[in-house]
Amino acid sequence: MFFNMLAFELRYFMRQPSFYVTSLIFFFMAFFISSSSKFPLGGANVHMNSPYTIMVLTVTFCTLAMFLVVNFVASSAIRNSETKMDELVFSKPVNPLAYQSGRFFGSYLVVLIVFLSVPLGVFLGSHFGLLVGWLDSELVGPNKFIYYAAPFLYLAVPSLLVLSAIFNSVAVYFKTMMAVYVTAVVVYITYQLASIYFDDLAFRNIVVYADPFGTGSLIDLTRYWTVSDKNTEVLTLSGDFLINRILWVAISLAMFFGLGKLGNRVVTKKQKKQFAVSTFVKNKQAALISSAKNYKSKGVNTKSQLVMRSLFELKQVILSAPFMILAGVSITMLLAPLFAPIGAYGTTDWPLTQNMVGIIQNSSALFMFIIIAYYSAELVWRERQSGMGDIVDSFPVHNSVFWVSKIIALITAVCGLYLVGMMFTIAVQLFKGQFNLELGQYLFRYHLF
Repeated sequence: MFFNMLAFELRYFMRQPSFYVTSLIFFFMAFFISSSSKFPLGGANVHMNSPYTIMVLTVTFCTLAMFLVVNFVASSAIRNSETKMDELVFSKPVNPLAYQSGRFFGSYLVVLIVFLSVPLGVFLGSHFGLLVGWLDSELVGPNKFIYYAAPFLYLAVPSLLVLSAIFNSVAVYFKTMMAVYVTAVVVYITYQLASIYFDDLAFRNIVVYADPFGTGSLIDLTRYWTVSDKNTEVLTLSGDFLINRILWVAISLAMFFGLGKLGNRVVTKKQKKQFAVSTFVKNKQAALISSAKNYKSKGVNTKSQLVMRSLFELKQVILSAPFMILAGVSITMLLAPLFAPIGAYGTTDWPLTQNMVGIIQNSSALFMFIIIAYYSAELVWRERQSGMGDIVDSFPVHNSVFWVSKIIALITAVCGLYLVGMMFTIAVQLFKGQFNLELGQYLFRYHLF
């Protein structure tokens, strides 16, 4: 059963367009990064295909790969629940442990196959850059299989297993992709914030073991490597790096077997007793249908409908759990640089509006992109996903009311989040004694642009 389900997941995802789209995205990102000298990841005079550069690229793409894990592992974990196939599957004599383990490791193997496009992109990109003249011959060294295999086995395989275990547990527990998406965003942002302290002397001993991606261990291991070491030294499992990898593989397996509900079968709920419809109710329904009027949108107050519908759509956005979580994380990320704005060479900037606007833009840009991308799809498809599309389409309301109200709600939510950030920033300025607020900069640089 285990190997049957593993093979099934491989066949299923390899027939999906997302498998090839994500593979091409990761391939071309690694390809163009390694084919140009504009991205000196290893530093000056370090080969674009050196072991150190490949290690840095692998770690970088591991953090981006959490969205691969969401697409493959998490969707596999809740596929039966979304398609209402749980009862049918577990009515058969299947072993739940073997069945769900096979699905998990099958989808995890798909993630690894997609991630193989990264070392392939580095290999072909460095040769292509040398061929077309984007790279000098001094920046391309010899290609050895171990240069690519070691980072993939020691960095990518354990790190992706950790992510797979996290998102599989969330998907199994909540049985909704919305919870997985929010978790992915929070994990990504939290890790980016924590990475600030990776090279801090006070946190080095903690980061070496606490980093699930091994970035802290890698920094500690290669801190004193020379250019020659970066071009020739191969990553090996030893010391603190070995302990880090063993620790997080153990944690990920414990998380999968402990939180994956592997022994649970589906428990069907008892159906409530259905009462027959009385003759009085049937006659009442027939009377209502016969007296129904055929309303048309002509003559209806479209303006009032638009206002009402916009308020409804706005409530659906701002009162939803994902928006509140994203807004909370966005404000949290904003507070730290507001109270301690770091300028050039580690100096502290004054709380001038020209500095504060840049801080808000930098801290909230990613969240705005996520909110717009997620809620654009969520607003457009809500009626279809809930099965209310045909009913809503039968309303005596012009189509423009629905479309325009969704756009207004999304713009209002985003502008509202910007406004909250602006109010926090102004409060910090007043607290620090900066009373020249220059509201024009907020209005033009912040809101208008």
